[in-house]
Amino acid sequence: MSMRREGIWFRRVLALLALTAAFAMAAPAASNAVATVKAPVCTCTITVTPTSGGRGASVTVKGAGFTAAGFVRIRFVDSKGTIWRVAKPKNVKVASDGTFSVRVRVPKPATKGVGRFVAVEPTSTQRAVAKFLVT
Repeated sequence: MSMRREGIWFRRVLALLALTAAFAMAAPAASNAVATVKAPVCTCTITVTPTSGGRGASVTVKGAGFTAAGFVRIRFVDSKGTIWRVAKPKNVKVASDGTFSVRVRVPKPATKGVGRFVAVEPTSTQRAVAKFLVT
């Protein structure tokens, strides 16, 4: 799958998750409801070191609070909203304590400005975001 097609797919998944969460929070609970759908609570976080750098810069992304022994996908979203897959392999293994650490590079074609690294669990709705300034 090309990076562009994967970026489109990733944006659609994030939009669907946001729409699902918004609907779940806005829908009034019926008095005869059998079940209530609630928006998931994300306990996961990521940090990036350093927090700024040029295109092609090496960055360490560390995460915590993810599903133990699962995996995450790391993406970079530049200031124009272009989504880039940055981790190789594309699935980063999460340790049994829910943490991970991976070294990635800021995409060379990324636009300058405030971007963000995003870690997403493909098997759940958990995601975490950390800002990064592309200089």
